[in-house]
Amino acid sequence: EGGGRDAEARKLLIQAFHACPVNATVLEQVGEGMRMLLEPNTALSFFAHGARQGVWHHPLQRILGGFSGTLRSSIVLGPDAWEELPELHEMYWVIKSHWAELRAEFLRVRRRFESGYVQIQQCPTGRRCWAHYPPRWREGSWGHYYVAPTQPLHAFGEWYWNGDASWCNWAGYPKLCGLLMHLRSRGFEITQVAVTEVREPRTVIPAHHSQQWRLRLVCPLVVPKNATSMLRFPGFGYKLFVEQECFWFNESYEHEQLYQGPSFRSALILDLKHPGLDGRAPRGTWADAWWNRTASRERAAFG
Repeated sequence: EGGGRDAEARKLLIQAFHACPVNATVLEQVGEGMRMLLEPNTALSFFAHGARQGVWHHPLQRILGGFSGTLRSSIVLGPDAWEELPELHEMYWVIKSHWAELRAEFLRVRRRFESGYVQIQQCPTGRRCWAHYPPRWREGSWGHYYVAPTQPLHAFGEWYWNGDASWCNWAGYPKLCGLLMHLRSRGFEITQVAVTEVREPRTVIPAHHSQQWRLRLVCPLVVPKNATSMLRFPGFGYKLFVEQECFWFNESYEHEQLYQGPSFRSALILDLKHPGLDGRAPRGTWADAWWNRTASRERAAFG
């Protein structure tokens, strides 16, 4: 269960790589195959090869499609990025300054019909479940309390909010919807908002990534004592969830969620269309410095 060593499968994957060394789809499948063969470092080396060849911007990103090659971002977007992308700073403080009210609002509605809750994953305690897309093993249970839009077409599909006030969950989250409409009036293209919740005793949301244009603000609302909630970027680092410590990260970089604790962990997530897509020229300071540090670590690890 969960993959294992297989010399013949490994040989076939290597052959596929040599046949198509700069094909994005082949590189992705070869890397995922290596993960299933319990060789995560080998998988990352293939993804790093793709970045060196210009297939992706970074080993944790995948197919770029028509995305602008000049628009690079760090994985976790700290204050050093806010000078170039001031929208992140403003939106961060609007949400952060109302954290206590938003937390109280969520806890009031959490057990009510108006909460907008949809369970997305459920595995029996102590067991793993296989999902066909993305093809990964997962553990535990998690779901979304949908805010904007009030609910997607179906729980496993793409969900998108166009800013229409009637599609915000005012019945459950009037304070949050008011803040969202304020930010929309300021020109912030917020595309989806929810509270995501992982359940005890252990939940693993496997590695995944989304469209290249999506930046995500995360504000942990409930993190139990003696719990560990970690957003991990395989091979490159992790970010721990701490109540009231909001942070931005780039959703287009592959990431996974690991949680272990005595009760539920809940976090507000707000997705924003990357402000840099308006055509502004990147200043090449914080992004290039981060990229150079990452590239040097990659060379040291993989040669």
